[in-house]
Amino acid sequence: MKNKTDTKIKWAWFLTAVLILFCAPNLFAYPYTAITPQILVTANNTLPNQQAPAIAVDSNGNFVIVWQSANQEASGWGIYGQRYNSSFAPQGGEIHINSWTTDNQARPDVAMDSNGDFVVVWDSMKQQDVNYTNVFGQRYNANGTPAGSEFRVNTFVSEDQNYPAVAMDSAGNFAVTWQSSWQDAWVTEAWYGIFAQRYNANGTTAGNEFHVNTFTQGNQLYPDIAMDANGNFVIVYQSDISGAGVGDGSYEGIFGQRFAASGAKVGGEFLVNTYTTYGQTLTRVAMIPGGGFVAVWESPVYDGRGGGIYAQIFDANGVKVGSEIHVNTTAGWGNSGVAVGPNGEIIFSWYSGDDVYARVIGANGQPLVNTFMVNIYTTNPQNSPEVAVSPKDGTLLFTWAGQNVGSFDPDGVALAGYKDINNNGPGVVPEPATVISALLGLAGFAIRKFRKA
Repeated sequence: MKNKTDTKIKWAWFLTAVLILFCAPNLFAYPYTAITPQILVTANNTLPNQQAPAIAVDSNGNFVIVWQSANQEASGWGIYGQRYNSSFAPQGGEIHINSWTTDNQARPDVAMDSNGDFVVVWDSMKQQDVNYTNVFGQRYNANGTPAGSEFRVNTFVSEDQNYPAVAMDSAGNFAVTWQSSWQDAWVTEAWYGIFAQRYNANGTTAGNEFHVNTFTQGNQLYPDIAMDANGNFVIVYQSDISGAGVGDGSYEGIFGQRFAASGAKVGGEFLVNTYTTYGQTLTRVAMIPGGGFVAVWESPVYDGRGGGIYAQIFDANGVKVGSEIHVNTTAGWGNSGVAVGPNGEIIFSWYSGDDVYARVIGANGQPLVNTFMVNIYTTNPQNSPEVAVSPKDGTLLFTWAGQNVGSFDPDGVALAGYKDINNNGPGVVPEPATVISALLGLAGFAIRKFRKA
């Protein structure tokens, strides 16, 4: 009997090993394939320091990338852009976006409607205000020609208004959010709050500038915004405690507020993160088809490897779907980006070490695509990744900044496209450790049964 049992145990281990080897090619693969070489967006500019790219895409897969560039204009940093069609061919030349060129224009963001019209926002130092930074914008037609003139977004002009973010609905209506110093109820060590302004598609303001955050103690910082096709939107931001014992109960926390297309608040201010030990910072947000959304942020010590990137999915009612998701599977982390595809797939991007990585999960949090490296050139640091998804065919559009991002060695902005070349959409691909653990567990169960027999 013992020999028969030992034989069965050996067969159980053997079959487990065979299954692991059989599954390995799929476990460590991903269905997306690079469909472009690594493209240097700033190829015509050999000046150093093109940084902080942002990207937006229309319903046909045409897209625009914007960035800040040092010493390309008369003074300091300026905002530039480049349009592409869905085949990654440049459309026209590089666009100099800001008209005001004194001092620095920095931290751009961009949003695009379904027809390809787009708007760029940035913060501008000492423009119309000799002491402070203000938020400005410029609208463009789909062919890249300016629609109207450069405009100031913020109404309140005392102190600094900066770190803008913008989102646009399918018809071209848009909203801009930013952090503003000393505008909300000021208390000790509380300088910044979050404000926003809605716009009609023709560039006229829709209502007045409004206060986003309800809680005003501490600083509310670094907002991001996402808007659905109908104009409903959500704004997320970091709220710190500044030693006052507020925020999420520990250090910095991630908060959000939903809004109807009319600008009316939907529900109250809510806490995004569940884990509240230490600080949760630098949040981003994207809408999910059907009215839900996903927020992603950085958590310095949560994953035990010096920091991690985490996310939380919400349904259309603002209710959490599942628990927090640990996004990064690589040690080291930074600059998390997020976008959502036409089938609800959620794409995350981040940099780890000197490289840019991505991962795809489903709208319910299930793993779809294992972590993969995006950049091709691996010499010198690559960072500040952003991602967008073509609604037309689900092509993933990655852009990032770094050194040696092209075939020669300037500091520049890069672009790469990835696609499911079988056009089947991402299949469910569990993380390798999860599958291997399950197979080993099954083998252990069988062995225990054999021993009892």
